[in-house]
Amino acid sequence: HLFGTSHEPEVVHLPIYAQAERRWWNRWWNPKRRPAIAFTWSEEIPFHVRAMVLADKTLFIAGPPDLIDEEGIFGHANNADNQALLEDQAAALAGRGGGMLWSVSAADGRQVATHRLDYLPVWDGMVAAAGHLYMALTDGRVVCMGRQVEQKPRR
Repeated sequence: HLFGTSHEPEVVHLPIYAQAERRWWNRWWNPKRRPAIAFTWSEEIPFHVRAMVLADKTLFIAGPPDLIDEEGIFGHANNADNQALLEDQAAALAGRGGGMLWSVSAADGRQVATHRLDYLPVWDGMVAAAGHLYMALTDGRVVCMGRQVEQKPRR
C-alpha cells in the first residue's frame, strides 16, 4: 500500500472496533480510540517497495511482486494451494523473476509509468540526480535510467 500526506499531517483519532477492543494489545494502550494520520491519497500497489526516491514531483518505487493476500490466507497457510503461493512469494522476494519500477505522481498517487526489472534493487538502493535515476541491483550492477540525451561528437 502506498500513501501520501503533507509534511505536517493532521492527526485524527479513529474508533477501535468492538472486535479489536477485545484484543489484549488494544486494551492496554488506548481502550477507546487510536491515533492515525490523515492521507492526501492512498493507492494499492502490486509489489513490495524495496527502494523509493522522490525526484521533484515524481516518486519512484521499485521491488518484487506481491503475490499473496495475507489477510485472505490467515489461518489457512497449511492449505496446499496457499503453500504454493507462499513458495512463489518467497522466490519473488529472493529476486527470482525480477521486479517492477513505477513512477508515481507525488501529488495524487497516479501511476505515471512502469518498467519491468530483470533484477531487484538492493534495499534503499535508488537515487535521483541530474534527471537520471540510478539503481543498485542485487546482481551487483548499478544502472542509470533517464531521458535520452543526444551525444555531440567530440572534436
